[in-house]
Amino acid sequence: DSHLTSSSYDSYSTSSSYDSHLTSSSYDSHLTSSSYDSQLTFSDYDSYLRQIAPYNCVIAVPALLLNGIVFLHYTKTFKKFVPFVYLLITSCDSVMSLSLLFQHIIFELSRENPTEANSILIILASTLMSVSYRCSIFANVVLAVSRTIQLSRPFYQIRKRLAYRSFALYLVFWLALAVYDVIYVIAIDYHEFGIVGHADWYSTDPGTGIGVWYTLYYWIGYSPLLNLLLGVVLAFLPLMAPAVIALVCMVIQVRALNKPARPGGPNRDGEQRHMTVTILLVTALFCISNSCYTIGYILYYIGQFNGSYFLQETIGWTNVVIIAAATTTMLPLLNAALSPIILVTRSTGLKAAMKANIRRVLGLEPTDNPAPARRGPAERRGAPVGAPEQEMRELVAPVAPAAERETTSLL
Repeated sequence: DSHLTSSSYDSYSTSSSYDSHLTSSSYDSHLTSSSYDSQLTFSDYDSYLRQIAPYNCVIAVPALLLNGIVFLHYTKTFKKFVPFVYLLITSCDSVMSLSLLFQHIIFELSRENPTEANSILIILASTLMSVSYRCSIFANVVLAVSRTIQLSRPFYQIRKRLAYRSFALYLVFWLALAVYDVIYVIAIDYHEFGIVGHADWYSTDPGTGIGVWYTLYYWIGYSPLLNLLLGVVLAFLPLMAPAVIALVCMVIQVRALNKPARPGGPNRDGEQRHMTVTILLVTALFCISNSCYTIGYILYYIGQFNGSYFLQETIGWTNVVIIAAATTTMLPLLNAALSPIILVTRSTGLKAAMKANIRRVLGLEPTDNPAPARRGPAERRGAPVGAPEQEMRELVAPVAPAAERETTSLL
């Protein structure tokens, strides 16, 4: 007992040499040294996302090409409402596909030796992907709702400016959250995981607004009401509510297509019916992919914050993260790749423009400015240069008799 309470023991446990060891510059320098950084790896990316990264890259490349073709086609008629919404969808899907492709490439190139510069690029790409996908969801909902209103109320005029302003405000809202996310990760919360650790975590995190979430938890503390409010604003409204709205619009559109056409209604015109079926197919594809995205999103956050033990016993945490990574990356890419295919196959003008572009790229399209033909003998005898050859033949041809001219005119 005297040994346990001896002054020598107390002096050792509180000695300056012991404290100085814990707070020494050599200890801090070890944490931030280049040798320590070289030992870091993107463990989450290696464990979960790297398995599906090749498939995502294979899907992202044609998604970029197809959305680019659709975007170039509808720029000619962007003043119309439906083509403008198509432009919004293709723009958001292109940014999302490019961001995810860029994120996978940076991950793979810096997987063995991650750096802060590459990690910042990964965080920016992940955040931009989340924002662009949420804006694509909003544009798909606007397309489905506007078409449903036109079917149920044929003489109602869609307020285009209101729809455009709504999309602009929605984009500004998510961009503001994205900017705070990046600032929170890089500047505020750097001491906890470091930029490399946050970039690795962002590889499997499908959300945007996580910086606001953790900031409010830090200042207010855990509160069921706060948790419910943030879940509604950051998860239910941007993800679950659009899937429900799209499903309701699909039911109304199918019922409207099955009803007999009313005089003056949209179903009376075959072109309008064709457009309705196209929008219905695009909405159905969006509804399926977004519903699966939402399921993966919910599983990820339930397992991370509330029910990790339950999920570990039933599904397994590794499987949960793999499912979340697949549903929040691969399914949006599939939607971005299949949606323009629907538009190309359903639009005659877009299909013709796509074939013309392919012929032009392959060199099969005839040139618009052919080489000038050589002058004929009549031109060399003094005829004006550039006159058609047919006119030259008429000038030198013998004049037919009157009766023959009348027979020729009758024929």
